[in-house]
Amino acid sequence: MSIFTKQISENGVFFVLCFLVAAAFIMGGSARSDVQSLALLRPLAIVVLGFGLWKLTIDDLRNNWEISIISALLLLVSFIYLIPLPVGFHSGGVHDVAANIRDLAAGGEQMRPLALSGYAAINANFALLVPLAAMVLLIQLDRKQRYSLLPLCIALGMLSALLGLLQSIGGPNGSLYFYRVTNNGSAVGIFANRNHQAVYLATLFPMLAVYYVTADKKNPKIRKLRLWLAITGSIVLIPLILITGSRGGLLAALLGMLAALWASRHWGASTFSEQKKSSFNLRILLAGGAVAMLTALTLVTARAEAILRLFAPSASTDNRSEFWRVTFKTAQDQLPWGVGPGGFAEAFRVNEPINLLDSTYLNHAHNDFLELFNDYGMLSLIIFAVAVILLFVSRRKAEASTHGRDAAFRFLGLAGLTILALGSIVDYPVRTPFVSVFAMILLFWGIGNHHTSKNESVTSKIVD
Repeated sequence: MSIFTKQISENGVFFVLCFLVAAAFIMGGSARSDVQSLALLRPLAIVVLGFGLWKLTIDDLRNNWEISIISALLLLVSFIYLIPLPVGFHSGGVHDVAANIRDLAAGGEQMRPLALSGYAAINANFALLVPLAAMVLLIQLDRKQRYSLLPLCIALGMLSALLGLLQSIGGPNGSLYFYRVTNNGSAVGIFANRNHQAVYLATLFPMLAVYYVTADKKNPKIRKLRLWLAITGSIVLIPLILITGSRGGLLAALLGMLAALWASRHWGASTFSEQKKSSFNLRILLAGGAVAMLTALTLVTARAEAILRLFAPSASTDNRSEFWRVTFKTAQDQLPWGVGPGGFAEAFRVNEPINLLDSTYLNHAHNDFLELFNDYGMLSLIIFAVAVILLFVSRRKAEASTHGRDAAFRFLGLAGLTILALGSIVDYPVRTPFVSVFAMILLFWGIGNHHTSKNESVTSKIVD
């Protein structure tokens, strides 16, 4: 057997996962259901899911039973909303409005599912296939393979940041914007939404820090190279997040930088001898000066849209408190079942107040936690409670066997998920296929249990 064939045999699942991540990056930067690239990405995800299920074993599921149960529960609940139920089973509100229209059109009362919009519910179920395919592959990887995804995630983030820079230099309607419905004039990168770009770029700060601190101490050249890559990358990221024009992205970036500093301090401090301490402090000083200069240059050239928008008067698109009030009222009216997966837009149109009526429409609540409550009602709270309990159990179990590199990656996973959760309070980044796959990677970094390959020890310590 050749070396290439052997690598394919041993790392086939890993290579397929990398392919899925790259495909989601290229074709999954928008959360809309009418994006044409989804016609390619979702069938591809189904093929990958089939491959993953073919390779899956009972031991894989048992090793990460908490994540497996949560995933199965989400799929089951989403599918239940598509089952036609007897007349009168629903909870009134916007369901009655839709039912009356359908019954009049059909000439009599009809059985209907819990989902307000059947098409939206079907689309929501198909949307789950992309992160599900990633989960089925991730659950089969050992720690070395999972950790090897870090350079890929960093490289894709930097590529999206570079694309955002080129978009800011070019015109607002240039060819570098890949989606018809997008934030023209903003540095959205590979995404359609500037907030999604900024949140993903914010996760790069802890990723760069962990990429450095997990380098082999016995190889000082590699460690030094990774150090400067982390410093340079972090410096460049700050103005690139500023030009996205995302105010939520600024808060996410601050959290990302704090996480990066903590990781560097906690795992990177012991890597320097006392003789090099002054040299390290000088590097930090120079890095801070460079950041200040780049930020000032960005402001002077009027490209720091995120900061400028902080002081701009509120526009109609910024009436999120009003959106949230209407959404919460709708969710209360539809208890206990909610409006069903993907039913937010239809439900909001029914209860939209006159003062918000204009030529645009709202496709999401810009608060994913509130929208999930609106869609799934009490079931969302039950699923959330079960997920928190199971993930806490998994986290406590993982901490008992956490050493060195494992600890750094577990911190990275939880820090990244926290950043995405912060972004989800004012937007919906995880609804994009690429970020949903990335969130699954963070989940397995943060709480996933590892297989141990034949070539690695049971504990994975940062080499002294």
